[in-house]
Amino acid sequence: NPSEEGLLPGFSVYPIPSNDFITITDDNEMYSLSVGDFSGGLVLSEEVQGKEVMLSLADLA
Repeated sequence: NPSEEGLLPGFSVYPIPSNDFITITDDNEMYSLSVGDFSGGLVLSEEVQGKEVMLSLADLA
């Protein structure tokens, strides 16, 4: 987990692995969320607000 290693302090994604929802948290206020796939393609982009976002993995299928 990069946040545990100090590469992205204050940022975390959990639980991993997950089949339904993940929670993304950051010490800083988030205003947008973008998720990419391993080939660099954009899978999801949405406006968010807050320090915690729950994301349905069904949205990424």
